[in-house]
Amino acid sequence: MDLHSTLDITGVAETSRVDASVLQKVLDDGQEKATSSVAGATGVHKVQVSKAICVLSDSANPKVAAKKALLDKHPALTTVLCFVHQINRMMGV
Repeated sequence: MDLHSTLDITGVAETSRVDASVLQKVLDDGQEKATSSVAGATGVHKVQVSKAICVLSDSANPKVAAKKALLDKHPALTTVLCFVHQINRMMGV
């Protein structure tokens, strides 16, 4: 498993549109730099180092909506909630 990038969006007003554009930019940058492709992508003509198969985030409403929008464009992607966030919620932390 490769971690290709993380982005600090501290201070940015989060909306599903902002989150979706950030996620899409990460995927697009990977394809442009030929470091990754997106699961289910067709017409990829460069050798890719790895394939993006999953998007992981917390369960805040903007992120959930952003992942749904991303799945509309890339249906082969998998989206999951961050397990640590879920455990924290169960424990009341």
